[in-house]
Amino acid sequence: MASPIETHCSVAVPNDLQTRLLSEVFPTPTYGPSGSWSLGCSCTIAAPLDTCVAVVLDVDKYPSWNRFVRKVDIKSSPEGTTADDAPKVPGPGVLRPGTLMLFDAHMDPRSGDDGKKGVSSPEEVTVLEPFAAAAASSASSAPGDELQGWRVAWRSRIFPDLLLRSERVQEFVAGPDGGQTFYYCWQTYYGPLAPVVKWAVGAKLEKAFDAWMEGMQGEAEKRAAASSRVEAAL
Repeated sequence: MASPIETHCSVAVPNDLQTRLLSEVFPTPTYGPSGSWSLGCSCTIAAPLDTCVAVVLDVDKYPSWNRFVRKVDIKSSPEGTTADDAPKVPGPGVLRPGTLMLFDAHMDPRSGDDGKKGVSSPEEVTVLEPFAAAAASSASSAPGDELQGWRVAWRSRIFPDLLLRSERVQEFVAGPDGGQTFYYCWQTYYGPLAPVVKWAVGAKLEKAFDAWMEGMQGEAEKRAAASSRVEAAL
């Protein structure tokens, strides 16, 4: 008998995982399987899929919940594209493959909001797409069932590719009842400088990714609760 599915993630990041350096190196859409090391995390969010995806795509609202990346500046989008050309995703439709953005990243998420800038990290959106995830066996789903999901990824452009490459992937999978979402995230590092990054800031990245995940989860659940109150009042 086949083992029950313990994750809906396309690369088998386990469910409900606090951020850690992974024992397995996971591939990314742009750079494939030849990485040096991966960082990953996951959680279950008490909010619908569309709400969760909208939180991550709504970069203008990052200052209100994101202790890791506290500001995002959109530098450019692919020529000749408009919001109507993007996939029909939840949220404002600002991000699409080829969008260039600048993160204001704070490696210590506990630091105060004293106006100091963090690390300026240029990023490029590489993937924004729906996908189907395998459903685990449960009372509401059977083996072979599929769940709706969204995948968004971006790669860092802070170093020349010959020295260091990295790409972060986030997957959102709708729960069988529609009221919860499974969130998975991993980032893989490639190139000769990858081991140096792991040694220098690996532990800091664990805390920063946890802060992102916790803030995103809290914001999504807050929006879902507010939506439920509005619906109940109608």
